[in-house]
Amino acid sequence: LGYSMRFFSRLKERKCILFSLCVMLIFFVVSFPWPFLGTQMPRPQFRHDFSQVNETSTLVLTSNGCDRGQYSWCDSTPAINVYVYHVALVLCFGLAMPVGQMNLDTLYSRMLGPIKQGTMQGIFFSVGESLVLFGPPLINFAYQTYGPRPIWVMEILLFSFGIFLWLLCYQRLVPASEALKLANIRERTTKCGPLPSGKNDGGLLHVD
Repeated sequence: LGYSMRFFSRLKERKCILFSLCVMLIFFVVSFPWPFLGTQMPRPQFRHDFSQVNETSTLVLTSNGCDRGQYSWCDSTPAINVYVYHVALVLCFGLAMPVGQMNLDTLYSRMLGPIKQGTMQGIFFSVGESLVLFGPPLINFAYQTYGPRPIWVMEILLFSFGIFLWLLCYQRLVPASEALKLANIRERTTKCGPLPSGKNDGGLLHVD
């Protein structure tokens, strides 16, 4: 959606990735089960389905809910408004995931520069696929044992830390060609002193 409107295509990769991190953080903050919500999770509803053929009664689930007998955290975890959750899920993930992933791949490739990128790209994708492989079972276990609240806290901390690191290293996350130009300018400036009055570096020392 963003690229079809030609909005994110005008921005640098670093700004797009920072935008994606902030949007993902907003989603987990908005959908967090805050204590002030005060709404409890609904219980599952059952009904007895009586069969006149063999005179047996079957317990049938009529509506889903949080089973207090199976999950101890049902009573202590407030329920999130389903409309708020789904709207935030569509807007945040629909924008953040494609924008962030596409720009991250592009920026990583440009930072590597004109080299054989097979090994580094393989490591990059291997780490990502390892998280996809081992992450869901661990998150599923944590969800069943402790509920959604610790998972949401972990996600909020991870995205906050990621945004902090991104801002900390922002000036260093540039393509290899620009990094080489900046290094050459700094080297000439160190050897020859500051640029003469009225001269400038052509904007190379300032990277958006």
